[in-house]
Amino acid sequence: MTLLKRNAATRVYFNDIVPSITDELEINLNKYFPRDPRWSVTCSNASDILLAENQTHLVTLAGIGGDRFIEIMQGITTNNPHLSFDVIACTVHHNYRVRTYLANLGYKLIGESLIKENKRFYEIIYASKSAANPISNVGESIWQKNKLLAEEYLAENLNFFSNKVKGDNEKYQPILSAYKNITIK
Repeated sequence: MTLLKRNAATRVYFNDIVPSITDELEINLNKYFPRDPRWSVTCSNASDILLAENQTHLVTLAGIGGDRFIEIMQGITTNNPHLSFDVIACTVHHNYRVRTYLANLGYKLIGESLIKENKRFYEIIYASKSAANPISNVGESIWQKNKLLAEEYLAENLNFFSNKVKGDNEKYQPILSAYKNITIK
């Protein structure tokens, strides 16, 4: 809704696969932006989204796990093979996997942030194929903005991946090593 308040986009499409979420969202949008043609709400599988040609697109995928993020991105890129679009990812899990996936698709970093809300950390990753900075698998600037937050988040990741290594050393040791190499300033 902030995009609408700030007039930051000419058109905002909201989508979720859960009807109760889209119903509630539509009620709120009608309350604050009645009969505003700049927004629409759909209830469908985001993987099936078709993007209009000859337009600029920013796809924001938030509040989902990293595996679901990758599934949706695979669908969108398959359904729109000749279109380039920017992405904002704010997943609840598997940020290492999401970052690796985006980098493998040719995305570069525009910006990244780390936030904590309701005792849960979120990495916000803004990426584009036309950007210049490579996407780090563990992030870079997120470790430099808020030292206390970064230290807490790093400790959480080190603990998580230290436990994962015990079950599958070959898969998780490179990830753990990457987090161990982070320097917080």
